[in-house]
Amino acid sequence: AMSAERTQATLDADAALQARVAEIDERLRLAYQADKLGAVARLAAGLAHEINNPLAFMRSNLATLGNYLERVAHLRDRLAEAPAAWRELEMDFVAEDGRELVRDCIAGSDRIARLVRDLKGFSNVDKPGEQIADVNDCLRAAAALVAAAKPVNVLLELDLQRLPPILCLPGHLNQVFFNLIENAIQASGEQGQVTVASSAEKDAVVICISDHGEGIPAEALSKVFEPFYTTRAVGVGTGLGLTVARDIVLAHDGDIGIDSRPGQGTTVVVRLPA
Repeated sequence: AMSAERTQATLDADAALQARVAEIDERLRLAYQADKLGAVARLAAGLAHEINNPLAFMRSNLATLGNYLERVAHLRDRLAEAPAAWRELEMDFVAEDGRELVRDCIAGSDRIARLVRDLKGFSNVDKPGEQIADVNDCLRAAAALVAAAKPVNVLLELDLQRLPPILCLPGHLNQVFFNLIENAIQASGEQGQVTVASSAEKDAVVICISDHGEGIPAEALSKVFEPFYTTRAVGVGTGLGLTVARDIVLAHDGDIGIDSRPGQGTTVVVRLPA
């Protein structure tokens, strides 16, 4: 009887433990979702700002171009006095400036199309799942999105060498690189330089993301991959960015490491099997 009671107690304890583990897993999942939503919100804010600029000058240009076309209509009514009307309506200026406005609008349209393409590539919406991909494409997509919201005086430089294509989850790697580049940008403050470099080794693809910020204190370096650990102010991030990056890299059978020196900056190195 005592043995049966102990067995039942063990089963009850095991069930309680499983329930607790399930609860923690659910909380972590919700926190991860919140972190992803935060990243999406930052992306949306950056893209909205970036897209609004060309839209604003395109709207202004088109309004001016409409006024120019009105002058052309007036000229039609005054063709009998064409030379004088041409001068009075400043048609030489209209013709020259009109062409420039059209060129600006085309450039603005191309800029918006490029942002949409980068967002599409980042989210990997057309090609879910595992596929053969060039990691440099993931780096370019993530860098383009981070650049849309970075401080003006922080320079983001890409030094990408030719890489062998690898079997991976490009959408997940985009998230890794977005998190790492965003961290480097934030560590730079209002001015500085972030370098994103890639190279190929014998059996691996190596990505180095470097900044020249304050660096990470030695006592914090061993904790940076822990869930919810953050050196940022309360309410800024969730402390899951590096945790998510590490988990995705490990799921690709790769490894991730950080070399940081206070006052000199930080370099994150990601290795993925080729």
